[in-house]
Amino acid sequence: MKIAIIDFSMLKHAATHAVKKHQDLNSMDGHLVCITQRCSEILFALQTLHKFDRVVFALDTKPYWRQEEMDAFYRTNTHFLEYQDEIYWSGYGAIYQADENGKLKKLKKKEGAEILANGRIRGDFATIAEEFPLPKYKGHRKPMDLDWLDCHPVKYFRLMESLPFAYRGLLKGAVVSVEGAEADDIAGILSHRANEKGNEVVLITGDSDWAQLAAYYPNVTFLNPYREQTYTHADREAIVQKTLVKIIGGDSGDGIKGCPTHKSYGPLGETKASGIVEAKSWGLDIPKAYLDHNKRMVRLHPDSLPFDIIDAIHQAVADASKMPLNDTTWEELGLTQSRQDELMIDSKAKELWELVMER
Repeated sequence: MKIAIIDFSMLKHAATHAVKKHQDLNSMDGHLVCITQRCSEILFALQTLHKFDRVVFALDTKPYWRQEEMDAFYRTNTHFLEYQDEIYWSGYGAIYQADENGKLKKLKKKEGAEILANGRIRGDFATIAEEFPLPKYKGHRKPMDLDWLDCHPVKYFRLMESLPFAYRGLLKGAVVSVEGAEADDIAGILSHRANEKGNEVVLITGDSDWAQLAAYYPNVTFLNPYREQTYTHADREAIVQKTLVKIIGGDSGDGIKGCPTHKSYGPLGETKASGIVEAKSWGLDIPKAYLDHNKRMVRLHPDSLPFDIIDAIHQAVADASKMPLNDTTWEELGLTQSRQDELMIDSKAKELWELVMER
């Protein structure tokens, strides 16, 4: 059996962007109608191109467990210093302060050394942390621009909540969401299960983190339609290298700082992390606490996920499999029979994807 695990966030953003790009033309039918139609076209085209037997829609559900992991790591491995009536944060081998805009600013090494030598460690970490701009997991991401819609955003979000369930019956699928888990956590556990059962998996997402799963499991193919990237287990070495660089050098897109070395002032970036990976010296250069923390933040292997999240995902999959499939038709979701016939042709399905992926 071939199972497609689809990042529903990718589908939502791709369809919404495609309609926004031609919003004036789409306004006659209504933006939500057009977004639904585009979602249907994308999914139908994916089925044509990849010929999967079942589909699982993996959903993100906040608040993410990785924020809890980040908060716990700060409390244990960093501290606040008071110096000349100012509060500073000591972490990642450097000293930081809150600037006039309320953002985190790393001080120069000489100034940081003075504060580190003469500052007084504060014991009320949790209280100060409530006001201090510590890095947050995905904290700097901007919300979607929905001002252009011809309806209230609440209607858009309600549609996005209902659509994966509407497509379940059409694609013999399941919708899986777990409080605290991200779609990539769900994809990781499902890929592990599929590997044990001998099922083939295709991961469809714009999130490059999912590519790790092709390195862990020989049954997994990773597909990023945005970049026309495909990875299989044959690309394991390259994927592992990229994952190690992200663990050591951090992931700015997710707000994960790089690890410091025993000698560095502040966290490493991608370039220096690449050098450490090439030299295979991370065990000597990097404090274990930082390395272990970033492994938990970055890796999608079950050995890096919290036990309660793993158990909850297994339970959610079991619950989803018991839900009766609805009898919604493609026509009810904006896809006419003539359009279905077109998208059954590989060249037309590829053409649709090229149109959707245009920026």
